[in-house]
Amino acid sequence: MGSTSTTVAISTERAGEVRAQRVPHAWGSAASFESKLVDEAIAQWSTRKDAYDDAVVESIELHSAVAEAVRERGIDWDAEPAYAAHVFPIASADSVVTQTQTVKLTVPGHLLTTLHAGEGYGTYEIRGLLTEMFPASTLGDVTVVTLPKRSKPVAKATEGKAVTRYRIVPIDPIRAHIPAAQYALNATYSSQSEARTVAVDLLTAHPALPNLAVEAVIVREREGGKLSKALVTVTRPVPEDVQIGVKVTTHTVKPNATIERYEVTFGIHY
Repeated sequence: MGSTSTTVAISTERAGEVRAQRVPHAWGSAASFESKLVDEAIAQWSTRKDAYDDAVVESIELHSAVAEAVRERGIDWDAEPAYAAHVFPIASADSVVTQTQTVKLTVPGHLLTTLHAGEGYGTYEIRGLLTEMFPASTLGDVTVVTLPKRSKPVAKATEGKAVTRYRIVPIDPIRAHIPAAQYALNATYSSQSEARTVAVDLLTAHPALPNLAVEAVIVREREGGKLSKALVTVTRPVPEDVQIGVKVTTHTVKPNATIERYEVTFGIHY
């Protein structure tokens, strides 16, 4: 069992008809416009061939009008709570003022790696930071245009003393489950002779084991006898915060905007 959501578009004309309907509330008062729109959206959705699950509405929120360009990019309000219904009036194009500008934005230093790699998650986090400068309901395209150069790599020996240890490895795949053998194969040994003796004893005691080999490996021995395979780490130092340049397009709805349609998003339980 789980949940998802769907969106139904309702024309302005149909919304006007729905608004005029007299639908009594459970307590005798008239139903709100948004609740009637949600009922209409669910009724339209239920006629679809893929509507085999149950629409669930635990709360309803009517939002301010937004531009289509903003709605197409998704608004975080869709996500929580799972069974909240959201009604979005979509403003007509001539009721929207679109502006593009480049701004300086301070972001956590760890985002640099993500942004330099061109991964989408970085842009998503940047959109969240931009809501401190712009209303979320106006944010359209967001593009990173300038990034500081990455720091030069720094090589550093890991903590501890480099020592040679030995391990036993199977030459062929192990097809039998032998707990004692697994323990021995996962261990490291301080001398080659010790590892060789254990390997011979293993093959003597367990005929199902394949041939074994003894390998040497250099590790770092840290305080308390802990071993680390990493001898050296090569990293790029990252400052706590960095400043980047972001091109931001906003779509601001004018007062008394003309509404082109309504989009109703609601949860589905399956």
